[in-house]
Amino acid sequence: MYQFLDSVEEFDSLTGVVVIDGEVKDNPLQHIDELNLGCVKEKLQTQHGWTVERCELAEKDYRKFLKLAVLERGQEISPLGDIDEMWHTHILFTKKYHRDCQKIFGRYMHHNPLFSDKDAERLANGRASTRLLFLKHFGECTELVDSCGCGNSGGNCCGNDS
Repeated sequence: MYQFLDSVEEFDSLTGVVVIDGEVKDNPLQHIDELNLGCVKEKLQTQHGWTVERCELAEKDYRKFLKLAVLERGQEISPLGDIDEMWHTHILFTKKYHRDCQKIFGRYMHHNPLFSDKDAERLANGRASTRLLFLKHFGECTELVDSCGCGNSGGNCCGNDS
């Protein structure tokens, strides 16, 4: 889970220009589309046994997660399943991750792990928020976000975590 304290003041969906704290960012969404995640996928394949297909699906949704982090600053968003694993693996490439964050966000996007019982409600809220934001911005809630096991992916997840 992560959280930025500031928010996007203005976003032009045609040009991709984002204004954050009164400063125009050139086009962070384009930077996300242009990220080279080859080393991340290679590590997931060689050390975690992921298939090429699994990596491609996770990469697509990881890019969406990064876009949500740009578009929904101030919202707590919890990447789920393979999206979370791809994020963790990206972070392991510390110099690359730092450069990528600077280019996209203008700062480092910290990871705040949640692991205690007191974090369970916050994590559940973050997951629910993530589902809603995927639907809002991308019109779908992929299987990687539908982690409750209801089987209703594609935007129809019941929203209950099991």
